[in-house]
Amino acid sequence: MKNRHHVEKLAKRLAAVLGRNPDELGLVLDQNGFVGIKDLLQALNEEDGWRHIRRHDLAEVVYSLAPCPVEMDENQIRATNRDQLITPKPPEKNNLPKLAWYAVRRRRYPVVLERGMEPAAATGIVLSREPEMALRIGRRRDSDPVMLTVNLSHLIRYNVTLQCYGNLLLADQLPVGTFTGPVLRTRDDLSAKSQRAPEVRPLPPVHAGSYFPDLSPKAPWEKKTEKHPEREKNQWKSERRRKQQKRSGKWPSARSDIESDI
Repeated sequence: MKNRHHVEKLAKRLAAVLGRNPDELGLVLDQNGFVGIKDLLQALNEEDGWRHIRRHDLAEVVYSLAPCPVEMDENQIRATNRDQLITPKPPEKNNLPKLAWYAVRRRRYPVVLERGMEPAAATGIVLSREPEMALRIGRRRDSDPVMLTVNLSHLIRYNVTLQCYGNLLLADQLPVGTFTGPVLRTRDDLSAKSQRAPEVRPLPPVHAGSYFPDLSPKAPWEKKTEKHPEREKNQWKSERRRKQQKRSGKWPSARSDIESDI
């Protein structure tokens, strides 16, 4: 950080995200209010004005401000004041949307499509109310994730534990039948597509009296050399001068002939 103003600005941003609304960046804190420093930097670097933040910038906030709004513990960070921090709570049926979205890694998608999904972290499976946020979270794990559309009424029917975390939703599992995704292409489909005969487009009909220029490439010796217009215009003068000199017996040398033409 260049000066104290930038340090204080970053400290306010960290206090707002880690102390009140981590869901704004698609983050979910653990029971003690910690989040991974790597996850926090990924979320911050996605926003304009914070793409330059690195780990040493967070450390500078911790060691240069007193009292400090955040504290670091090895590879984790949390806010010191968490009185206004959102907590997971059961959803209200009136405020529960019909659909939610989750972006899964492309390599994992075939297994998820066949067996469903279990949470990989203690916080659960993070669902988003908006596909843009789900895609933003998914790109932190995979550059090209696969988007799943989750039916929340089906989750409730399967007795899935669902909690609201600000604008995010936390589920303990995604059984098969509660979500939809793009059709998975098998190797047989890809091989059949590669073996398909190429499409042959018919040639346009030739109408009587039409003229079609020959655009085929020609050999170098078949190309017609273009003559200079001024030389072609004065060619008859050179020919007449040569005939007169030949009659008079004064046939010029090659050098003088060239100079006379010039």
